[in-house]
Amino acid sequence: MLLVSVFLELGHFGWQSGRTILNADSVQYVDNAIALVDPHLRTDFSFRKPGYSLLLAGAFLLFGNLGWGAIALNHAFQALTPVAAYGLGRLFAGRVGGWLAAALTMARVLGVVHADRIMSEAPYTLVLTLAVLATSAAIVAESRHGSWWAAAGVALALAWLIRATAVAAIAAAVVTLVALYRREGLRCPQDGPGVLRGRRCARTAAASTPERPRGLKPAARWQRSAARWESFAARWRRVPVPVAAALALCLPIAAAVIFECSLNATSTARFRPGTGTAGTALYIRTRAWQGDPDAATASTRVIAELMPQHGRSAAPGGTSYGGATVPRPTLPAVWSAWHRARRQPGWDEWRVDGAMRAAAFDQILRNPAPYVLTCGRVFVRQILRLRSDVPLGTVEPSASGAATSAVGAASALGAASHVTPPVRPGAPDDAVWYRFWSLPHRDPAVVSALVDQMERAAAVPAPFADGEPLRTARYVTMLPAFRSAAVGLACVGSVWPGAALIACAWLGVHRRACGMVALMYVADAALISLTACSDESLPRFLDVWTGVDAAVVAAGLTVAGQRAWRWIAVLFTTSPESACAVHSRV
Repeated sequence: MLLVSVFLELGHFGWQSGRTILNADSVQYVDNAIALVDPHLRTDFSFRKPGYSLLLAGAFLLFGNLGWGAIALNHAFQALTPVAAYGLGRLFAGRVGGWLAAALTMARVLGVVHADRIMSEAPYTLVLTLAVLATSAAIVAESRHGSWWAAAGVALALAWLIRATAVAAIAAAVVTLVALYRREGLRCPQDGPGVLRGRRCARTAAASTPERPRGLKPAARWQRSAARWESFAARWRRVPVPVAAALALCLPIAAAVIFECSLNATSTARFRPGTGTAGTALYIRTRAWQGDPDAATASTRVIAELMPQHGRSAAPGGTSYGGATVPRPTLPAVWSAWHRARRQPGWDEWRVDGAMRAAAFDQILRNPAPYVLTCGRVFVRQILRLRSDVPLGTVEPSASGAATSAVGAASALGAASHVTPPVRPGAPDDAVWYRFWSLPHRDPAVVSALVDQMERAAAVPAPFADGEPLRTARYVTMLPAFRSAAVGLACVGSVWPGAALIACAWLGVHRRACGMVALMYVADAALISLTACSDESLPRFLDVWTGVDAAVVAAGLTVAGQRAWRWIAVLFTTSPESACAVHSRV
């Protein structure tokens, strides 16, 4: 199965001849990756999580190239996702369910384009699937000493370091653990059903712990280490089950949060986790989707003063502040305001995000109905896995042309600290913004040089992009028969995972594990519905659940098929003896 997955990914990798496709977010990941390997540069993880930049730094050290090297790493992660889906499908529905889950995942990831881009979706999809697998295994196996809970904690910690939306999966895992052991009590796992308190467990553990070996020679230090490990293991086995499970799950997550806070303390002198841009996304959401101009409050005036000024004449959908009209903004205009605020003395990323969030809350409180409506629409789309192209809202284009307005805004905002480099004519808003405003801690000239370096790296194909295995894989994936099979499997895999979960629980699959996956779905959809700021980002939030969705659908189809086959076989059996034989075989 792994060989088939790698073979298909080689064909997918070969479509672009091993070249990367630069995305708007790529420059921020690459900047921190280069800063990690260059002692003369400082990192800034307030805007992007550190996990993917750490992976990119490893790719740079391994391949010496952040173009094809980065996407080769992404395709490796994407090739491993069907393996994780196989484990989840097998846990729910046996070996047949595992193989079907792997096949559905392979067919679905062939249409996912994120692996060819310097983006975090590919590794996040893998670790999220592994986290669901480990948490489900801990529930099904009723892990007594926390081994599966520890694996789940490590996977969730890695997911947190890659993307902030992992908080939904973490919350669902913690809630499931509390619900699972709420009646367990502080019981030592080797003392039967009796309920003991922590001190008694500790005394019992101390009494049962073997004595530390003495008189060992220096050449036998490994024996001393083994004895110490046995002593620790003996004590760990005496820890109450709920405490062991909670520690195993939460300690890796806490370590990841502290690690991220330490990175920010080193780079920005703030011992805090990166907040991302939740407040800014919420502000974009209220301005772009709610259909109502900003409320004239103190918080919105602060943001209005940071927005690019496009003239003093009234504009459609604009709001006048002191004679200056601030139209409903394009996304680069909002991000320009965000980065201009970052350059103000005494403003850090948390204060900027708080100001954006306060302005958004004022907007919501003034007119809550549109916000609630769009939240419901996004939530339903996420839960039902709808991928329609019908936009939820519109963002008005720049009034005076993309290149002119963006360059003018950049020049006006950057005059206080540095000069904006010249921009080629006709450059779109996004290109201008990401070239000159995506890294507020860098000089624009440095950012421009970094973008040029990335574009040169993207133009270099991988040295193995035209090898015989890739040509063979590309040929096979282009065959009409293969394409038809892949499309058919993708259609089967697009069955609504909610219906598959209901079928699994109804047909006898472990209900607590199914409930945990359903809780993760609901928590993730609720989080996305509150903060999603653009229609383009919604499919990306759905793609990360590809492996889990495929495994759930495969489990539901497998269990339903097995149950249907058993009853059909029983119905067509004439004698009770043969009916029992058929039943045992099934």
